[in-house]
Amino acid sequence: MARRHKLSGPRAGQPVFVRGDRRRTAEVVAGLVHNATKYAPQGTRITVKIERADDRAIVRVQDQGRGVPPNERSRIFEPYARGAGNDEVPGSGIGLFASRRVVEGQGGDIWVEASPDGGGAVFAFTVPLARATADPALR
Repeated sequence: MARRHKLSGPRAGQPVFVRGDRRRTAEVVAGLVHNATKYAPQGTRITVKIERADDRAIVRVQDQGRGVPPNERSRIFEPYARGAGNDEVPGSGIGLFASRRVVEGQGGDIWVEASPDGGGAVFAFTVPLARATADPALR
């Protein structure tokens, strides 16, 4: 999917167990990475990170594209919403809406923010952490 970009994934470390649908959550990550490949220039870096925060895991997909202007961030997850000036990029405007439905259906949140280094966008979502059980196979 990201052959024309430099894709960095989460570093090996302690596993993060979440309460949610594995396949659907993976589809959200894949969709966000796919969007990054469409909107970021060829050869730029796309980074996927996961971190723990209280009772949630936060997944972030960061690109080095043109970003999402602040005035478009509140509506970008609505059905058929497309950013202004993106007519040359193929898409229906339904992918981020579908991602929002999956994430919220699992008790999480999804949002977009400016990249901390000033270029590109960071799409992030949360998923509730799994409760600790006596048997790790049940997580």
